[in-house]
Amino acid sequence: MTIPKYDYDVAISFGYKDEPFANKLHSLLEGRLKLFLYSKEQEKLAGTDGEAKFNEVFGKTAKLVVILYREAWGHTPFTRFEETAIRNRAYSEGYDFAVFIPMDDSEKQKVPAWVPKNRLYIGLERWGIEAACAVIEARFSELGGEIHEESVAEMAAKVAEAIGYEERRQKHLNSHEGVQAQRLSFDEVREKLIEGVATIQKTLPAINLHEKHNGESGGAIIFLSDPTGMSVNWRPEYANVMRDSKLKATFWKGHPPYPGVTHWEKPVEGASITFAPDLTEDGRPAWKQTNKVGDVLLSPNGVADVILKWFLAKCQKG
Repeated sequence: MTIPKYDYDVAISFGYKDEPFANKLHSLLEGRLKLFLYSKEQEKLAGTDGEAKFNEVFGKTAKLVVILYREAWGHTPFTRFEETAIRNRAYSEGYDFAVFIPMDDSEKQKVPAWVPKNRLYIGLERWGIEAACAVIEARFSELGGEIHEESVAEMAAKVAEAIGYEERRQKHLNSHEGVQAQRLSFDEVREKLIEGVATIQKTLPAINLHEKHNGESGGAIIFLSDPTGMSVNWRPEYANVMRDSKLKATFWKGHPPYPGVTHWEKPVEGASITFAPDLTEDGRPAWKQTNKVGDVLLSPNGVADVILKWFLAKCQKG
């Protein structure tokens, strides 16, 4: 019997929204396991056939595959390749090589419909990311893998990297340059929100949703869906520090407060969600949301996605 040769201990499959979580998972497991994460392998993958490489990794050369699952998984170009490779592999091997982590506890479907009903998954809301890492390591060991124990030098290098990242992060949060970069990131959030509103207008005209903003960099954007509305705003108090500044999306009954708008009836402020300015490990401005799973760093596209879904859910509930 030929013993399979694996290039990676664990390969992580995820959609764009879960890239920050995937990176955090990678950081916690790195050093003990040899990992494949697309965002960490881009230089190696440049110029290669992406579909062939993803089929190879998820279908053959990773001993264990971890899927960060949402209903959108399998419907984007890369996750579609990965889903095909995983299903083809499961046909001949079964599902022991796959671990599913549902990323949205509100979704009814925790794993893909084609996964056998008796397959267990890791519940993040209950256990958290550290427990998820422990389950991944245990599953890898059950498959006959050997976890590498970090040497003092490896651990020191890892600590040095973490310290370096925190220094870069603090410089970003406490500098004029950082504020300007974060302001541009908020402008991207606004652009994505405007695009999202246009999509909703086409697919859900019944709620009569429209938006307005003054075009000013860093200015607020307002959603209106009579008799409700929502305001989204981020304006740091200082030009060179973002301490305690929050990007805030607020649900209102009535027209949200807005310059030049006369209110015949005072709007009633409802629930809100907030995002704190932050920085990814690779130096991109991001927005941190704290939820039941923990802290998650989101791109402008990710922030807009969370806000629009939250707004639609609020409209549905009335």
